[in-house]
Amino acid sequence: MPIVSAVALFCEDIREEKSGQDTIVGTLPDNLHIAVAPLPIPDAKTMLPKLGVYLRVNLSVDGDKPKDVSAKVLNTSGNIIVQSGWASGVIDKAFIDAKTNQMPLVGLLFKVVAGPLTISGGKITVIVTIDGADYVAGALNVIVPSA
Repeated sequence: MPIVSAVALFCEDIREEKSGQDTIVGTLPDNLHIAVAPLPIPDAKTMLPKLGVYLRVNLSVDGDKPKDVSAKVLNTSGNIIVQSGWASGVIDKAFIDAKTNQMPLVGLLFKVVAGPLTISGGKITVIVTIDGADYVAGALNVIVPSA
């Protein structure tokens, strides 16, 4: 089952509006360097106050419907910050709605704001797993300058 696209936007916050729309605040450069200021205290941990991830997964409406779709955000050490999956009923409805509306793509949305996060230099990565196959949807390279 080919994935058409999976794109993660990294941001400072995601606000849900009364209209049902989302406002993405403070978009961070995707897969580029950001500098996080070190703390002046020796051996102190560097903290990121908040990190938002807005992930859109688009699948071909004509492709096979996947049985299992999930997403996870990994910190700079490779540990899971957050992980979630889409229930089969949600996937079924997304395919039905896309076909009913004659859309070329089936869209799935994942959004999370986490924090505060202890971070070190490295990559924060968003992975989408579809029927056991992993796809990198985005990466943020975190550079922590030395004190």
